[in-house]
Amino acid sequence: MINKESRCISGWSAIWIFVLSSICILVVGYVAFDIEKRDLRGHIQKELLTITNIKIDQIAAWRNERLRDATDVYNKIFIALQIEGYLNDRTSEAKRDSLSERLISLRDNQNFNRVMLTDRDGAVVLSTQEDSPVETAIKPVLARAMKARDVVISDLYLDAHNTVRLTAIIPIFKRDPVKGEITGKVIGTIIADIDPYTGLFSLIQTWPVESNTAETLLIRREGSDVLFLNELRHKKGTALTFRLPIDSYKQLPAVMAALGQRGIVEGHDYRGHPVLAAVMPVPDTPWFIVSKVDQDEIYRPIVKLSRLIAIMVSLLMTFSGMGIGLIWQKRNASFRKRQYEVEERFRKVFDNAPLGITLWGKDLRFTDVNGKFCEMLGYTADELRGMTFKDITHTDDLDKSAELVNKLYNNEIPYMYIEKRHISMSGKVLWDNTIASVIRDDKGQMLYGITMIENITVRKEMEASLIRANRLYAVLSQINQSIVRVKDEALLFNEVCRICLEYGGFTMAWIGLIDRDTALVEPVAFAGIEEGELNDIVMSIVNNPEMICPTTTAIRDARPSICNNIAIDPIVPATWRDEALKRGYLSLAAFPIRTHGVVIGTISLGVSQKDFFLEPEIKLIEEVASDVSFALEAMEAARAMEISEKAIDKQLRRNKMILDVSIDGFVLTDHTGKIRDANQALSDLLGYSPDELCSMNIKEIDIGHSNEEVVALMEEITRMGHSRFETVLRHKDGKRVNVEVSSGFVELDGEIMLFGFHSDITEKKHRDKMFLLRERQAQMGEMLSIIAHQWKQPISAIGASVNRLELEAMFDTLDKGVLNDSLERIKLQVQHLSQTINDFSGFFKPDKNKEALDVKAIIQKTLNIIGEQLKNKGIEIDLRCQSETPIETYVNELVQVFLSIIENAREALEHREIANPRISIDSYEQDNNVVIEITDNAGGISPEIMDNIFFPYYSTKEEVHGTGLGLYMAKMIIEEHCHGTLSARNTKDGASFSVEIPKKDT
Repeated sequence: MINKESRCISGWSAIWIFVLSSICILVVGYVAFDIEKRDLRGHIQKELLTITNIKIDQIAAWRNERLRDATDVYNKIFIALQIEGYLNDRTSEAKRDSLSERLISLRDNQNFNRVMLTDRDGAVVLSTQEDSPVETAIKPVLARAMKARDVVISDLYLDAHNTVRLTAIIPIFKRDPVKGEITGKVIGTIIADIDPYTGLFSLIQTWPVESNTAETLLIRREGSDVLFLNELRHKKGTALTFRLPIDSYKQLPAVMAALGQRGIVEGHDYRGHPVLAAVMPVPDTPWFIVSKVDQDEIYRPIVKLSRLIAIMVSLLMTFSGMGIGLIWQKRNASFRKRQYEVEERFRKVFDNAPLGITLWGKDLRFTDVNGKFCEMLGYTADELRGMTFKDITHTDDLDKSAELVNKLYNNEIPYMYIEKRHISMSGKVLWDNTIASVIRDDKGQMLYGITMIENITVRKEMEASLIRANRLYAVLSQINQSIVRVKDEALLFNEVCRICLEYGGFTMAWIGLIDRDTALVEPVAFAGIEEGELNDIVMSIVNNPEMICPTTTAIRDARPSICNNIAIDPIVPATWRDEALKRGYLSLAAFPIRTHGVVIGTISLGVSQKDFFLEPEIKLIEEVASDVSFALEAMEAARAMEISEKAIDKQLRRNKMILDVSIDGFVLTDHTGKIRDANQALSDLLGYSPDELCSMNIKEIDIGHSNEEVVALMEEITRMGHSRFETVLRHKDGKRVNVEVSSGFVELDGEIMLFGFHSDITEKKHRDKMFLLRERQAQMGEMLSIIAHQWKQPISAIGASVNRLELEAMFDTLDKGVLNDSLERIKLQVQHLSQTINDFSGFFKPDKNKEALDVKAIIQKTLNIIGEQLKNKGIEIDLRCQSETPIETYVNELVQVFLSIIENAREALEHREIANPRISIDSYEQDNNVVIEITDNAGGISPEIMDNIFFPYYSTKEEVHGTGLGLYMAKMIIEEHCHGTLSARNTKDGASFSVEIPKKDT
């Protein structure tokens, strides 16, 4: 510092002032710059880790999706049967063409690039692309898949055209043609190529935030090299061709990933640029993800800050330089005035800095301190002058601080940075970030030291409070789980004490309950304390009427009793204070446990930390005590409920005598479905004894509904008061018993009980089944008639071609052109016959699973069956499909509905001899449904029978032509299987049937 009283200020003094001022500004600027730089780096590190984890999840999802696509093909039985048929007869062009179409469909629907079929020897049999040999790179994968008998996806590789590929190998097995089960060895494989550019590489190479240098690399290790799998942002044509030796590029993040490093790394990328990167392995693959960004880009945002600091330093140096010039120009009052201004400027920076700043000499004593430092510690500047850092440093941090100051003093480190504690004048502990450096002369000798201190006490207190709160939340969560799991009081108390020590970090925990007879506290559970020691405490302190302690205070006042400093708090008896401190208890607390609002005991906690029990912690532990109280009340209520249930059972036994004479089966269940009672009629109906039934749940015998549907029915009965429905029950010997159920509920002692009367309708169901079979047979007859009609023309054409060949051969005029032409015609007609059989056989196959298909395709499938017949009858089909949204349904059943409606329209048009017969089919979307309207111009349905057309066994046709079940079955299929609606109305020209089906869930 410059002495204002000096008579003359030399040029060297002005220079030193300039140097010291510049150093102070530089240190402050550097520290601010360094803090900002570290914060920015930390943000980028978190961003890189987040992006890397997202990329790994995306890659795993993409790869699993490809595996699901391949597994879906693996599980398709009809594909295996079709392939087996062709491999057994490779001369069949029809089978070859059909299988080729199947492979093309797989390629298009599953997003494959190329699909090939090989035999069991690996030779290509069929391919969606000409000249498609099996790539050398996937031959080992092919062998592995056939050996494993499961789908295998290869690693990324280069094919013969240097194109990056990923291939799924799907083994095909010999299967039972009826059951679809695997019955033999592998008969071949499907090789499906996957283009990584359309999914994998695009999601790898995208970056979620704007960046000029950031990129994601996918790499794997090959021997002593690291291979880059995707295209690089700054180097083109690199996918699976660009590799670098591991031994020569140890600073490459990709090499670090291959060598086993994880998380954030720092090094140079393949361009030689310094980068910050996050490296992680991709699970279930040999791949590693490297997400990197240039360090130049990371630190670009703080360039402006560095420029501002540089400008400030330059300005100060300029002002100091001006002062130096005046020193050499004038040795008068003007010189002193300017020197004084320089000193005042430095003083303002020093005094008004937002951080505490101290200057200290070689003896480590403070020579100057600013106001912020005095404010932090509560000392005056005069009191601090002459003190050293040792006088104000916390004893636990003294050794580390002295070590760093020693190294700084001896020029072993350029500056020191430490997070430490200071002791204020009032004794309060302050947490600080302390930065210190030493100012030296040209010869390296120390002139003085400068220290800057940032008060972080509030942040530290918040961190400590957050840690305590997290631990207590963990205690609360674990205790709540135990309350749900444990139903015994003693076990629950032991669990609470154990959890307090294991998750809450408490040194000691014990629970004491008040004996109702003696009014004394008895320990029932404890942890972290010996049983003998606890008994001594309870006998000599807790149950001593002359003593006061947290436990007795909490019981007496019915509120928490807190001791945050055992050493000085009078609530801790002096006879036990020394022993408590010896055992490491610095804070104690007791929290009352209540049942029905009355204190019945306490939970007492000890912790080796002063001032632990603050307001947030007290509230959390009160919640723990409240949850324990709730659990005790719940256990007490459960015991009372058990007694009540016994009384109910007694009453039910009385009622059973009455119900046993009932003709219908009777069952009584609780709200969970557990059978509480059953009469003899139900026992006779199902073959179980009444005792066996009472050990079961209604879900076990109701096989007509799923468990979820049974629960829904019970909720409906409780809500509506009654219900009537049909279901199927399981007989003890496995038979199915069809019953009609009339159900309701009663409330017994506050508990909802459900009852049901079961009438046997098995015989009625058998009659209904026979009628339905008759309807199905009638439909089969109609279908056979349609098939015969469709086959007449092709068979006639084949016969004509054969007659022509016979005549040509008879007159010896048969030439090759005529022969080929006739054979081609016969081939086309045979294909037409085969397609007809395929269409009709598909109709008669029962639907096992729902399919997602658009309405137009389903209608077209219907017209493939009946369209030719309608055309021959002169009936015009007007098809207008405006909806392309798929519906999820049983396709063949929906085809059956459309056939039934269209066939009724055809019969009406023929019977009434309509001049220009027409059937219109419209489809469109309405709200969340797809609507299909089938309308004819046959004059409509008589109003007298309109309300009855959907009833079973009701028919307007002659008995020989109809069963009365067609529209009934159609309505049942739409409403029960497709969860839609079927309705009919008359238009001005005829009848219109409307089918509404929900869209497929998206």
